Order: sequence, then structure tokens, then C-alpha cells
Amino acid sequence: MSYFRGFFGGQSDSIRENDNGAEVVEKLVERVETSTVLEDRRDALKVLKTLAKKMRLPVAMIGMQAYIEILEKERTNLELISLTLDILVSVVQDEDIEEAVDELGERLSEILVRKKQFVSSVMALIDEYDFNVRRNVVLLLTALLRYRGNELQMAIMAEPMGVSKLVDLLHEKREAVRNNVVLMLSELSRANTQMQQLLAYENTFQLLFDIVELEPSESIVIEDCLYVMLNLLGKNSMNQQLFREASLIQRLTAVFHTFLYGGGEDDEVGWDEWPKQKVANVIFLLQVIRSLVSPVNNPQSNTYAAQKAINMSGMLAELCSVLLSVTGVTTDVLAEAIITVAEVIRGNFTNQEYFASRTLGSSLGNRSALLVLLMTMTAQNQALKLRCAVFYCFLSYLYDNNSGKTKIIDTLLPSASSEESSSTVTAGHCLCAAIMSSEGVQVWMSSVCLMHCLLDADHLKQQLLRVQLTTTTSSDPLPLLEHLGLLLVCFFFFFFLHVNKSL
Repeated sequence: MSYFRGFFGGQSDSIRENDNGAEVVEKLVERVETSTVLEDRRDALKVLKTLAKKMRLPVAMIGMQAYIEILEKERTNLELISLTLDILVSVVQDEDIEEAVDELGERLSEILVRKKQFVSSVMALIDEYDFNVRRNVVLLLTALLRYRGNELQMAIMAEPMGVSKLVDLLHEKREAVRNNVVLMLSELSRANTQMQQLLAYENTFQLLFDIVELEPSESIVIEDCLYVMLNLLGKNSMNQQLFREASLIQRLTAVFHTFLYGGGEDDEVGWDEWPKQKVANVIFLLQVIRSLVSPVNNPQSNTYAAQKAINMSGMLAELCSVLLSVTGVTTDVLAEAIITVAEVIRGNFTNQEYFASRTLGSSLGNRSALLVLLMTMTAQNQALKLRCAVFYCFLSYLYDNNSGKTKIIDTLLPSASSEESSSTVTAGHCLCAAIMSSEGVQVWMSSVCLMHCLLDADHLKQQLLRVQLTTTTSSDPLPLLEHLGLLLVCFFFFFFLHVNKSL
């Protein structure tokens, strides 16, 4: 038994117990290999299955060759195949140990994946319709992918029709198998551009949408499906183009609409009544949208085409409805929706204009989406996460939008009808009030917003110099530039005062 004692280069404190257990395992494996009676072999595998959790190392190492031979040569005996797969799943993955610290699982996975013909034998078993066999094949592949993802991805791609076989499993009518297939694809689709493209070309997106549309909105299976989509779309311009050209943005919009309003009259649920899983599903869906329009790691042509498609599909309108919803949504969903809108409109003048044209009716009249968000950004009682999302959205509205910058600066200047303007809240009023606030976050955010109004817009600098601030009712108006200079002096004074005290 010494060959598995030193598996990790050392010996444990329970060598004697391991030796006794190893002797039992050795006898059972011998029965599996030499017995001519089918029932004896089956019973031995059943006992090994019960021992696999507590005695992973001896069950794995002593019986390794026997298990591989069963998978290769006993394909007609589905009961033996199922038991063998179950044993391998148990020894490779211990659910009680975190994946990052399961060194044994990683080493066993490495040995199995590198065994000649092992992957081919497992992939061949996918054709078997038997529930236990197919389910255990999927579970085993999932466990091996978690530990030796890159090697197994390469081996699967080397198999004839390997990727196609795995994707076809999404057609499974048995939910226990199908749902595990989705989890397996979430591992298979990680960090391999070639694999991601093969999965996309096999209509994985469409099949995942079919599952999403069948599941209730609070199903965790939806989250798993959207996670696979995220893996396939992230930093993969080819898949993004395929997703867009297959009209899948329209399907995404329909799913989002169903999440918001339900599939019928009986499905209407208040925002505050959403289950946590439904909130998670909506956030994942918004992240799928963001993966298509993210300004980071996406070609500009892809981003612009996706922005246009999102507007035409009605998704931008749905997102703006969330932002302006009077019923209110959870902070996490609202923040993610605002960030999504920011990236959908960033650098796209048509989308920026549409966003600015959306209004929210109130007792004080209609207010633009831009003004509603600015009021949120300058409100101290709002969550910082939400205010930062609004801040990013406002900067995205200004990005490469000279018309928008001019409109913001115009709201800072005195109006011809001073009486009417004094009772109307504008974007300029919000920014000026924030600059005069005693809260540092408001001052910083509003100052950066004004800075972005001036980027690549020299003609607006003269306009900004005309802006006057009235800090108190008894004092004369102060130029905005002078007020900002005084703030800067105060900040430096308090900073050096703090440094001197600390010394």
C-alpha cells in the first residue's frame, strides 16, 4: 500500500487506519477484476461506492485501472457503468471541501484526464440514454472541468463531434439531467475563446433561451443559463456578433419584459415582493446586456452595432422605464440598470438623445430622466452605490456628446425669464447646489461632471466663466471659478492640518 501513502510526498497520522481500509478496498477491487459472477462485481462496486466519500485516495488509486477498464469494455452493462461513474464522481469531488483547497481532487483529476482513452470512453457514454449513466457522465465532466479545465477542453475538442454531443444534451426533457448539463457548460465555457466559439456555433445561445423561457422567473436555472451566456460573450467579439445577428437581443428584451411585468395578468408582482433569486436573475440579465456594449475589451464597431440593436429592440425603453419607475426597485437592480443604461448610451448620440427625452411625470411637472438621476446623485440619503452608478451614467451621457454638454452648460446660465426659472429645477441647479454642499462626495461628483462638460469643448469654457453662485442670501454672487478655488484652498488647508496632527 505504500504507493498511495506517499501520494502527496508525506504520511498522515492515521497510516494504520488507512492500511486497514486499503486492504478492504484492495479485496473489493480484486473481486471487481477477477470475479466471473456479475452480481459479485456489482456488489463490490456498491461497497466501493459507499466507501468512496470517506476513503477517496485508496478507492481512487487502487481501483483506478479497474474503473477505466469497465468504462472501456463494459458498455453493454449499464449498471456497472453507472456505479463506476458514481465512484469516480465521489472520489474526484468532495462537496465538503472548497474547490480551491481540494488538492486531492485536483491530483486525481489530472491523473484521469491524462489517462489514455479515458476521455474518449466517457464521451462515448453520452450516447446512452439511461438516466443514471447520462447524469453521472455530466457530473463527472463537471468535476473534472473544475480542476483540469484547459486540458479537458482540449481533449473534448479533439473528440469527433465532442462539443456537439455535449450541447445536444440541452434538449434533455429530464430536468435533473438538463440542469446539470447547464452547470457543466458553465465550466466548459470558461477562459477558452476557441471553445466558446464552438459552443456558440452549435446554437448554445438559442437552446439556453429555450430553457430560460420555460422556467419561472425566480428559478436558479435561469441564473445558470445567463452565466453560460456571459462566459460565451465576455471579450469574444465573434460571439457578440453572432448573438446580435441571430436576433437574440430581441429575445433578451422579451425575457426582460417578462421579468418586469410577468407573462400575464396573474403574474403581476410588486417590485418589493421579488424573491432574491429573481433579483439575481435580473442582475445577470443586465450583465449580459453590458457584455455586448462594454467600452472595455470590445471593438468599437461591435459596441456601436449592439447599442443600435438594443435601442431598436425596445430594450433601452425598458431600461429607462426601470430608472423612472414610480413603484421603486431594489437598490441592487436599480444600480445595475443605471450602469447598463450608461453603457448603452455611451458615445451613441441617438441613444443619448432618446435617454434625455424620457420624462417622469410628477406633481411639479415632467422631469427628464437626466434630471431625475442628477437629483439622486446629489441626495445624501441615497446609497453610495446608487449615486456612483448615476455619476457614471451622467458621464456616459456627456461622452462625445457636444450637444448634451451645451444643454447642461446652458442650464447653469441666467435665464431670460428669471421668475419662471426660479421655480423650475434644472440640471444646472442640481450641479450648483452640489458644489455648494458641505458633503465632499457631492462636491467632487459635481465638479467632475462639470469638467467632463468642458472636455473637447473649448467654446463652453467661456460660458462657464459667466456662472455666478449665491452662497448666502446676504452676500453678492460669487463666480463659480472663484468658489472652486476657495474650496481647493480649504481642502489643502485641512489636509496639511491633518498631516501635521498625525506627525
